Amino acid sequence: MDRVFVQIQEMVKVLLLVYQLVNQIVLFQRGIVMDPEKIINGMGVALSTTGVGIVISLVIDFFSSVVVSAHVGLVELGLGKAEELRMALLAERKGATGAVTSRARLSSSRESPAEFSGPQ
Repeated sequence: MDRVFVQIQEMVKVLLLVYQLVNQIVLFQRGIVMDPEKIINGMGVALSTTGVGIVISLVIDFFSSVVVSAHVGLVELGLGKAEELRMALLAERKGATGAVTSRARLSSSRESPAEFSGPQ
């Protein structure tokens, strides 16, 4: 997901640069550059689009960081739960007290695995 936001940021930057470049080429080809008023207006448009692009990039970067940190938190939570389950299964498998494990009960019972609901 983070890669998507990075790609969007890069595309916005490139598109704004292309817009500015095309705008300047059009101004030079039409001979409009001789009018200082129009030059200043064109530079104002270029600066404002650059500013908007920077704001959009910052907003996307912020939300990208929020989404990535939430995702990392969920992954770490899942890994913690998986480790707890693994340790519980290892302890059960070792059968520290010599008791029959639930897997052995399952194989010795007449229930199918779908009907088995855990230790009895």
